[in-house]
Amino acid sequence: MARRPRFWHQLQASKEEMLLCVDLWNRRASNATTSGAVVHANIAWLYLFHARFQRDAIDYWERQNGRRIRDAEGNFRSWPLRRCLREVLHEGDPVRKNLEFFVGIRDKIEHRWERQTGVVVAGKMQALILNYETALNDWFSDTLAEELRFPLFLSSLSRDAAEAVTRIWKELPRALTGYIQGHDADLETTVAEDSRYEFQVALLPVLGPKSSPLAMTFVHEDDLNEEQRQKLHEAVTIIRDRQVPVLHSDELTPGQVSQRVEQALGFKFSPTAHHAKAWKHFSVRPAHADAHPERTDARYCVYSRAFKRYVYTEAWVQKLIRELADSETFTLVTGRAPQPLPSGVDD
Repeated sequence: MARRPRFWHQLQASKEEMLLCVDLWNRRASNATTSGAVVHANIAWLYLFHARFQRDAIDYWERQNGRRIRDAEGNFRSWPLRRCLREVLHEGDPVRKNLEFFVGIRDKIEHRWERQTGVVVAGKMQALILNYETALNDWFSDTLAEELRFPLFLSSLSRDAAEAVTRIWKELPRALTGYIQGHDADLETTVAEDSRYEFQVALLPVLGPKSSPLAMTFVHEDDLNEEQRQKLHEAVTIIRDRQVPVLHSDELTPGQVSQRVEQALGFKFSPTAHHAKAWKHFSVRPAHADAHPERTDARYCVYSRAFKRYVYTEAWVQKLIRELADSETFTLVTGRAPQPLPSGVDD
């Protein structure tokens, strides 16, 4: 038996990771592990890129002065997924934007919100898996189709289910919804509406005798006539309540944050003398001249590129109130001893 090429083993590891991703994703909701599925999906794509690089004899190792770099465990460091994306996919590719979304969301899913997060990112996850299958087939003439089947589900097939999705969105942590909204808002319309970025499907029950031995029949929109296409869009408009992000609808300015903190603590807390020291102390945003103003702690602060300013979250207000209630901590953070507000100021 001929010896298999080195990349073959990397390719099998990639496929196993993606199958694990799908297995986790399709478990019943009470056992859903969305974060685990996302992690395995990222690894699957990373291994797929590495298998391609190995096959094509591309040097994908991190180097310094021409020598390969080792990590803390002594292993050679290979290109991370973001670097692989830059090397293979162009900036505006919907497949790349979809993967960048999941690279970013990987560390934002809190354990107690896993089930809810899965609901709001399901279309993007479906696109990620379909994109993987396409790449697997195009690059290696391989497939996962024989391993997978169409899942049985109830999501969004009733009015109550659709309303539940809207309710879940409102309950999710602002750091997570802010990331999703911000990522989508930065995309070109053609990318945001591309099925390779987010897969959306209208399911209509088929009545009468089956026209195919398959349980489900997929029809491309391009194959429909104009009347059928119009009715499809009408149905989607009725069924799907599209989330339109309203940016900074409930974020706060430094002045508003300071006012809230003053009212809660009864101490003087100005936007310049106190608040500026606080965001520096807790490292919630970069300095004014930083080349990457968007690198904030999204739990507490978000940078508006359109307005070129920072806005702050309710979580930031609550953190300040909680942390600064102790006078010693107040002095440590702001560099000033707390001064009680004059009578009537906090009314």
